[in-house]
Amino acid sequence: MIRLLPPLVALAVGCASSHGERAPGLDPRADRRVAVLPFADRHTGDHPTAYALTWVADGLPFLADDAVAAARAAAVMREKVQGELLRRTRFDLVPLPAVDAALEGAGLDPAALAPEERAAAARALGPRVGADLVVFGDVTEWRREFWLVQSHATVAFTLEVRDAATGEVVYAGGAEDTAHSGLSQVPLPLATELFEVPVWILIELVRGLSAANFNRLSDDVAAAALDALAPTLDQLTEAAPPRLDLVAHSAAGPLRAGDDLVVVARGEPGARASFRVGPGRWAPMTETAPGSYRGALVVSPGHRWHGERVEVRLVGEAGRGARRALTRPTVTSAPGVE
Repeated sequence: MIRLLPPLVALAVGCASSHGERAPGLDPRADRRVAVLPFADRHTGDHPTAYALTWVADGLPFLADDAVAAARAAAVMREKVQGELLRRTRFDLVPLPAVDAALEGAGLDPAALAPEERAAAARALGPRVGADLVVFGDVTEWRREFWLVQSHATVAFTLEVRDAATGEVVYAGGAEDTAHSGLSQVPLPLATELFEVPVWILIELVRGLSAANFNRLSDDVAAAALDALAPTLDQLTEAAPPRLDLVAHSAAGPLRAGDDLVVVARGEPGARASFRVGPGRWAPMTETAPGSYRGALVVSPGHRWHGERVEVRLVGEAGRGARRALTRPTVTSAPGVE
């Protein structure tokens, strides 16, 4: 027979906090290339009170999390931030192996840099990977504690996004979260025999010290630290995409080197607009009047277009986008443009 142990202490909940400040010119809807550098481990590890039980928790297969326990805290947080940026921004993220290779070639170790050295490192690394923005990070807490009838797991980190051209900080954020386990998480299931109560309490305490808690906490703080930079997942889901009503361009025939290709669009006012020809790179458009957008590029000898369509993209305030392609007339470069 199973019954419930009545609450013995008040329920303790996670203590989550976050902060972030974005420079006015940094737009998460922009087509920017971003390199997330290896983060620095600046935490002191588990509290001495938890050493014995964490050794037990890390050795139990059903409590351990090899993916988290086998990697350094900094490596885990770096991957979580990379994933959040991919999901929540329009940034073009440089693959982490490519960033690591560029760092090795430049002889740079971001984790060993002092804060005043980061500006120069951002300027040095940006051109090597073609990045517009460079992300630095510091893991300040990755800790488990044990206090008689209560166990805690805490993750905290800070990050900086720097402009690769100037080295200036364009976004600074951070977050901290704590998970509690033990008597605060009652009611606990137990058998009718009262002597089994301490067994259940011990199981709950050990479970609270499992490295698997770091997996959830690192997800939460990575998301919270970027809330001031990019829309939340809920905002992206709930927001409607911007209206895009009309797309047109100026190419009436084959284009030669030196010709202007002008693209116009009408749609939702206040959106961020861009266009491209075929699978080429996106080029920015300017809002010339509320809901009216115009973009242009000069045809160069490197443009090889053969019946390509023009596509326009609008991105709204919450990050949702709308696209419209003009399939007729297509854009073709003249035979001499090779």
